[in-house]
Amino acid sequence: MAVLEKYELEILQCLVESGVLFAVIGGAAIALHGSNRDRGDLDVLIRDTLENKELLLDAIAHKHRLKGDNRAAFLKEGGMWRQPKQGGFRGFDFAVNVPGMNATQVLPDAVAVDVGGFSIPVASVTDLIRNKQSMGLDAAPIDLADLTALKTIYEG
Repeated sequence: MAVLEKYELEILQCLVESGVLFAVIGGAAIALHGSNRDRGDLDVLIRDTLENKELLLDAIAHKHRLKGDNRAAFLKEGGMWRQPKQGGFRGFDFAVNVPGMNATQVLPDAVAVDVGGFSIPVASVTDLIRNKQSMGLDAAPIDLADLTALKTIYEG
């Protein structure tokens, strides 16, 4: 089974082609680094600027109809867009900060991963480890399993 669904790859391709500054994070990033990781949605970390967020919304509008009226809240500093899971659609989160990660530190270190002949920026293993470690005692069992898998990838 492919790490990314066809529609997810299309969305990410639109973001790259439109010049959106982002990196894939979360379960998809862990899987793209080689871990056999099941995941729910697609998590994307983006640079928190009005221009970048507008580019993102315009790029996605060409391939996917966004549900809800979150545009105004998303465009504010610190705003995120959460598209819920629905039917065969996994959903996605466009965030500017997550525990242990922010775009300023993650985007410059993102690695290009070839997916279906297309280069997608993915958070580095080091940044993903920092994210999982930052959860501390609140970490869910899947986060602890992810941390173990990431350390194996890092050491390998």
